Amino acid sequence: RARRAHGRAAAEGLQDLEQQVAQNPTVRRLWREYQAARSKARYIDELPDPKLGANIFLSPIETAAGSQRANLTVSQLIPWLPRLDAQAQQACFEATSLWQVYVSRQLKITADLRASWYQLYQISKELETNRSNQELLESLLEVANAQVATGTAGQGDVLAGTLEYSKLEARAITLKRHLATTKSQLNRLIGRDIGTPIEVPSELPVRLPDWDLELLRSLAWEHQPDIEAARLRRQASRWGVEVAKLKR
Repeated sequence: RARRAHGRAAAEGLQDLEQQVAQNPTVRRLWREYQAARSKARYIDELPDPKLGANIFLSPIETAAGSQRANLTVSQLIPWLPRLDAQAQQACFEATSLWQVYVSRQLKITADLRASWYQLYQISKELETNRSNQELLESLLEVANAQVATGTAGQGDVLAGTLEYSKLEARAITLKRHLATTKSQLNRLIGRDIGTPIEVPSELPVRLPDWDLELLRSLAWEHQPDIEAARLRRQASRWGVEVAKLKR
């Protein structure tokens, strides 16, 4: 089991983790809400189901048409058709806005996932630097102890080096805890057990962006899901007002 877990961790990269964002509990809940709203938009403009009723009398009832033992009633409500159309428009805009919210949440979690992945790389490099500093300080302490033994150095140098070495050890413990926390955060973002092993990236690809602020702003206004969801909710609210007017 340990070997299988290690092999799974070694085979996973950032792209493999991003493909599992759909398993995030929040993303799954938004997907179900979108599916429910989409289903509602499909039938909300349909006519209500016809009603069929029947009455059976234990004793015959005398009416103008004669003795009656049972009766059968059939009814069909026909709402005002413009109101049905307005309700369908409102439901359609609400469902589409939920889709944009779903996409927005996926983008947000993917961004958090990438940030945590880059933090893994940063923390691992800090740990490497910390270990190198500890090894260097250990060699310096050996030299200082040798000089103390020969009388060419004082105990103050050894004490100062020991204190600095203790600081490095405390920093290493903090970094290891931060590394474990970041791995747990990555697992939480993709909706799996926080103890699932994740391999620390050994290198990161460096790519310089070819965009500027104006390009980002124009792309955001055209494609940002949160902005589009706000527009769709506004349209749904307008149709909701229209539905209220037609009901009145």
